[in-house]
Amino acid sequence: MEKLSKEERIKKRLEIVYGERLPKGFADEFLKAIERYKKPGDALELWNEKDVFLITYGDSLLKEEERPLQTLKSFAQKHLKNAISIIHILPFFPYSSDDGFSVIDFNQVDPALGDWHDIQSITGEFNMMADLVVNHVSAKSDWMQQFLNGEKPGEDYIFTVEDDFDTSQVVRPRSSPLLTPFETAKGTKKVWTTFSADQIDLNYNNPALLQQMIEILLSYVQKG
Repeated sequence: MEKLSKEERIKKRLEIVYGERLPKGFADEFLKAIERYKKPGDALELWNEKDVFLITYGDSLLKEEERPLQTLKSFAQKHLKNAISIIHILPFFPYSSDDGFSVIDFNQVDPALGDWHDIQSITGEFNMMADLVVNHVSAKSDWMQQFLNGEKPGEDYIFTVEDDFDTSQVVRPRSSPLLTPFETAKGTKKVWTTFSADQIDLNYNNPALLQQMIEILLSYVQKG
């Protein structure tokens, strides 16, 4: 059996997931989007059992008149350089709740913590890991505001269900309502909110959203 190329495998998987919902030519555009982030000599660097991680919020350490990410870097350089190899910073984006996991803007660093320069200064000293919250977005995000106003692309990025949708078999570790009604320019919509009414589930039935998230992920890789 002939071995498929990486590009052919990606196309095949998109076809399996989306079937007839996959727009004509989408797979080629998807691959072009990925290619934009590729740099000559890129290689996948994995961790192993010898690596030691520091997992922290961006503001776990504070110092007067210094951005928290700068404080984290200087502390790690001074005290942890020979003890850890990878720093895992929990979500460091602008957010509205849940300690950073309700992301308002995936492309920005929370100004209360610092900026992309501060992040990249850490990646210059340590290997780095960060969270990409793919399940949901803040109710205050641009995508959600576009959804409420009937504007694209956000109008097609939010997961909604009809009134007769059966949720009786859904089990989750939350006591808040699974569905939250929102008034939109096109009437009341029931939005799936797995974690809270401020954490709006994203609609991956839409392949364009998958591409958007892949590009966001690759932009993080590009930043180190």
